[in-house]
Amino acid sequence: MARVISTFRSSPSRKGCWLRVINKTSRTVNIIWIDYHGREINYALLKPKDTQTIHTYEGHPWLCRDSVSNRRLLLNKNEIFVHQSAPLAGGVNVLVPVVEVVISIPMLSMLDISADLVTRCISFKKDIQSLELPTALKDHVTDCFNAANTLLHSSFEK
Repeated sequence: MARVISTFRSSPSRKGCWLRVINKTSRTVNIIWIDYHGREINYALLKPKDTQTIHTYEGHPWLCRDSVSNRRLLLNKNEIFVHQSAPLAGGVNVLVPVVEVVISIPMLSMLDISADLVTRCISFKKDIQSLELPTALKDHVTDCFNAANTLLHSSFEK
């Protein structure tokens, strides 16, 4: 089932554009379109240092998630990217623009980094409680584990 983002959704538009999405990270990334109902729809999987060209429309929000940790990554330094072009003075845009969108990694806290590393080392949620870790880190590891497993169980739609 697709995850719902309540505040963002695609708006109707006839203004097409192309996104040239560049993965400048060392991670495999899920490119996600937010549909008209606010649901996250997996659009493509992008390997590290790879590029994907996507046809979309103005007013359609996009985001990216790390395919392993399910953490949000940045698109042009923002968690959500929505292209809006300024109209040309005195006329209508006739060219379909190509917009370069760069994927990068946000600044993570030591708690986030630690939880991600521990999450990669465990196979079952029940194993988290047996770890000799502070309670706050165990709780954060549980959240990361749940988020990563949510990604594994979601379908890859286009």
